[in-house]
Amino acid sequence: MFCKSIAAPPSPQRGPTIVLQLAFCIASVAIGTCSWAEEPPAAGRPWFVACLSSLDQLQNNIDAALQAADQPELAEIVSHRLKRWGDLEGIDRKRAIGLARFWPSPPEASPEEVLFIPASDRPKFMKTVTFDVVEFARRADDHYVIARPEVPYHVLFRNDVGWMGDRVATLQSCAAMHSEWTSELVRKHDVGLLWDLRQVPMEKRTATAEVWQRALEPLLQKRDDEPDALFQVRRAWSEPLVKASALAIEQTRKIVLQLRFDAERKAAVLEVRLVAEPRSEWAALLRSWRPATSPWQGWSEIKDVRSAGFITGLPGLRLGGESAASSSRGGQMAWQVFGDLMPLRTAVLAVSDGPVDSAAVSLATTQPASKEFGRVRVPDVPNWVRTWIGGNTEAWFVREKNTAWVAFGAPELARAKLDAALEPKEQTSPPSAPVCLSARIPLRECLDAIPWFNRLWMEEQLTGREDRIDVTVTPVDDGLLVRAILPSGAIRILGGIVADDLAKEAEWLFRESTE
Repeated sequence: MFCKSIAAPPSPQRGPTIVLQLAFCIASVAIGTCSWAEEPPAAGRPWFVACLSSLDQLQNNIDAALQAADQPELAEIVSHRLKRWGDLEGIDRKRAIGLARFWPSPPEASPEEVLFIPASDRPKFMKTVTFDVVEFARRADDHYVIARPEVPYHVLFRNDVGWMGDRVATLQSCAAMHSEWTSELVRKHDVGLLWDLRQVPMEKRTATAEVWQRALEPLLQKRDDEPDALFQVRRAWSEPLVKASALAIEQTRKIVLQLRFDAERKAAVLEVRLVAEPRSEWAALLRSWRPATSPWQGWSEIKDVRSAGFITGLPGLRLGGESAASSSRGGQMAWQVFGDLMPLRTAVLAVSDGPVDSAAVSLATTQPASKEFGRVRVPDVPNWVRTWIGGNTEAWFVREKNTAWVAFGAPELARAKLDAALEPKEQTSPPSAPVCLSARIPLRECLDAIPWFNRLWMEEQLTGREDRIDVTVTPVDDGLLVRAILPSGAIRILGGIVADDLAKEAEWLFRESTE
């Protein structure tokens, strides 16, 4: 439904196996998309951990997503099936469940995996995980072995948690880290993923950083017929990005991704935290990216704005003809995008080589008696940029001391939006808390960037739904925090995907629900 050309084949499994499919689908996707998978780990800890807060919470979130996707009948069937599953006897539905994966050693070996599932009754638990079909034997009160053709599969119980894997030593070491994982990942969240990049060999990380830098090199090169002034601005902003990308790959200690639904399950919060290696160049760079406030932060609150954003910490560009040395990393940029349809798409871009005046009466830095508006040619830009600024070849331009304003789109519409941005306005509230980046981004544009995503299905799901994602980026003590508030449209999209996946299990679901 939601994919046009890429779709997973229907699973041949039925019955209780759908629980494990649902419980670990996020982990499977995350692991499957990773490009690092060839060399041994640097230490004896897993490089990837995925946690769900509980099976009950998973059921509640699936129900909310299906309800958001206008699938109440399917939600009722799934809820009924999950609640009466005798197949899950012995499993504690109210505690965290998860998976850990180790870096392969040697490189050609399959990565070692460990499952941890809370247990309320050990004999019933063993019957559940073996589907009451595969033979198992008890070696000790807390140690069971499941029969397998090549090597036995071990189940070790620690603190009423069943640890399942190939090696007892690995299960014992993982059990010692259980409270650490659950506390960090799902103490306040529904889902948590952790990538411990210290387990990735440094030579692999360095090679990946070099590949990434080569891919970004075109950002530092002058394009044909590109004005010198534009190239200087683009290069000044691109150089820190290219450098930061390499440092992030080589000097990030771990990445933590967490998701939680709000109390009414009509929105969700996604948080991604990058933890830098202490005393590294990457950590120093993040500390130098200082949050700031600006009246431009209020742009996202304008009623008809489609997208808006604000970013600080940009290199100084000497826009006003004066030295920007004192604000070499104090530049700011803001943008607004209007219009759902491309013919009506307009965008306003404001760039400053230093902090923007926070006077409560104006969104502009200064208000001179007269402004000299001009028309400038829009350079060749990638198609994805055109989706934001429209297809016109010229744009309005005006400069006010240390701030430059550009308005893209149809001339009359663009000029009206630019005039509105420059017009003095009474601030109804002070700027939001200091941030490094604040943005409101349409979900449509994000999904539209995925080549195989069905756009017609997406539009059908998002009609009449809020689809703008609010994103903030802020440095924290040990790294960087990215926080995104996912609106009701995102929950509906998620529900549609879940419904499509559950449709593959329709025969089993309907059969069991009528028993």
